[in-house]
Amino acid sequence: MNKKNYFCEVTTYRQKKILFDIYQNIFQDNWCQKSFIDYINNSWVNSFLLFNELKSPIGVCMLSNILNELEIIKFGIKNQYRNQGFGFFFLNEIINLYKKKKKENIFLEVSTKNVFAIRLYLKLGFEKLTIRDKYYKKSTNKFEDALIMKKKLIFFDSN
Repeated sequence: MNKKNYFCEVTTYRQKKILFDIYQNIFQDNWCQKSFIDYINNSWVNSFLLFNELKSPIGVCMLSNILNELEIIKFGIKNQYRNQGFGFFFLNEIINLYKKKKKENIFLEVSTKNVFAIRLYLKLGFEKLTIRDKYYKKSTNKFEDALIMKKKLIFFDSN
């Protein structure tokens, strides 16, 4: 992976439209653009875009940011850029950003079938907490369990 990759927090309307386009490319959700932008405009939602060395957007991260806790709402890299270190780079940078902001924990949920994502999260220091049985509805009468994971960002001195 090239060192010229970078990420930015999404703040402008133009960036929000790019975020929506990349989000639609990665995920199979049925958001309309207006509803999506209304959602990410909430004060408790932080959104980020990852760009490659050609300045093309290739990844998204959306988090809820409430008090000292974060939860990853959506995190993804475009298919053709997966398994090349982009996800690790992107999420590690976001983790470091929020460590500096003194956030305590970051949570996420992921399908137990998504072994590539789980492997990435474990590599970044997330711990498995619990399973939510049949949390994701995939199709008629087909469900997948969700794995809840947590990463501690701040370690308090016990003295």
